[in-house]
Parts: sequence; C-alpha cells; structure tokens
Amino acid sequence: MRKKILKKLLVIDDDPSVLFALRKLFKRSEYQVDTSESFDEAKHFIDKNRYQVIITDLIFSETIQEAGIVISDYAKRKLPGVKVILWTAMDDADISEKARRAKIDLCLCKPVPPNLIQGLVENIRYM
Repeated sequence: MRKKILKKLLVIDDDPSVLFALRKLFKRSEYQVDTSESFDEAKHFIDKNRYQVIITDLIFSETIQEAGIVISDYAKRKLPGVKVILWTAMDDADISEKARRAKIDLCLCKPVPPNLIQGLVENIRYM
C-alpha cells in the first residue's frame, strides 16, 4: 500500500484563534499544517520544511514592520515554487504594490471566510 503524501502548509498570524481555526480546517484535508505566531519561528519552519503554501498575516510582529511581506520574500528565496497568500485587515493600494513586488501570489483583506480560504489554497497551485 502506498503511503499518502501530505501537502505542507504554514500559517503565520499573531492571533492564536486564527491559527487554531486554520489548523483544524486544513487538517481535515490532505495537509500537514504548521503554525507560527512569531517571525523567528516562521523563519525556522521555512528553513526546515518544504511548504507548498504559506498563509501569512501582514502584521504579526511587534519588531518587524510589515513582517508578512518580509517573511514572504524570505520564503520565496528559500523555497522556489512556494505559493504565498498574504492577508491583512488593511485595504491599502501601497500594501498591494509591496505584495506584488515581493512576488506574493495572492493578497486578501480580512476577514476571509474559511471555505473561501480553503478553496483558494486548494487552487493556488494553478495560479
């Protein structure tokens, strides 16, 4: 019998309830889910794993401004082919432009319904 290979997903957010909800949502599908509340921990996960998708909040660090863009840029350099979804509560054209320059695959405004985020993650590999 062939062992099922799980897709790897990293979720980065400073809100533990968001991390809990997304972990629960994606564990029901074929994902191995790691979650992080800090920049250093997220960087460590990226260094040690091969993620297919990363979902990150824009602002999750008190010390790094727009940490989501910084960690996305880091992930894109470390993990060729990784798809990154950036989400934020700020609807700002400047943020969208920074996300585009960082080669972020998708930029969303919070709140995002769980079924929508799940569908986007499932289909982002085709983008």
